[in-house]
Amino acid sequence: MSTGSVPETTPRPHRPPLNHTVHRSDPAADWVVLVHGAGVTSDIWDAQVEAYRGTFNLLLPDLRGHGNSPGLDPAWGPEPYSWESVSRDVLALMDHHGIETAHLMGVSMGTIVVRTVAELAPERVRSLVLPGAIARLDTLARVLVALAHLAKRFVPHLWLYRFNAWIVLPLWGHRESRRLVVRQAKRLSRREFLRWLRLTRGLPERLRAFESRDPGVPTLYVMGDQDHMFLPGALAAAGAQASAEIHVIEDCGHVCTFERAEEFNRVSMEFLRRS
Repeated sequence: MSTGSVPETTPRPHRPPLNHTVHRSDPAADWVVLVHGAGVTSDIWDAQVEAYRGTFNLLLPDLRGHGNSPGLDPAWGPEPYSWESVSRDVLALMDHHGIETAHLMGVSMGTIVVRTVAELAPERVRSLVLPGAIARLDTLARVLVALAHLAKRFVPHLWLYRFNAWIVLPLWGHRESRRLVVRQAKRLSRREFLRWLRLTRGLPERLRAFESRDPGVPTLYVMGDQDHMFLPGALAAAGAQASAEIHVIEDCGHVCTFERAEEFNRVSMEFLRRS
């Protein structure tokens, strides 16, 4: 005879927060959340931490599978990577520290993460700063993504990453940026590389949707004038969004936060103070 009782189930373990660093300036100061791109870690923001930490409270996560942040664990059950799930990791970390609202800054593919956060929880976002923004994929970018998907089974993932770094940062003046991103990418496992590569499927459609919708908060695009793959898309996106403005740095490639840190810091801090 049934007792009508409900079988006990083992509680699903809570996902640990992302590995992260916090720099607190003043309880009354604004928070800035700095989100790195795919393959690198929060160390990419060292020049910004040095400039910002006396003025703002800073939160620097390592995205899932990067640095010392965990990837997936079978104990958490099926949880496919998506831009939404990766972005909810950032929101969960804000909750963990009681951060109700923040300025969000993302570089390269991190710009897609912070734009997705703004879609999921617009009330949590004070402004967006998008250096090295990926706003459109041109023909070359689409070809590179397609080649990576074709070659991923038989080419070492670091070879693919290094090849893409050369295409995105081709000039002599970009060599230090190339070295930086390749050096940091060596910490990314093949499994995590493939998980993040899968996120590029459907990316053109996502970017078109972003461009067609104004994020509704002050938005600053900062681009290098030598960012041949992504500058045209950022110019178009900034021109299509009433809340957006763009600053183009001369003699600078894709990783403008590193190559021209002094100018980027000056421009971004001016924007953050008035946003």
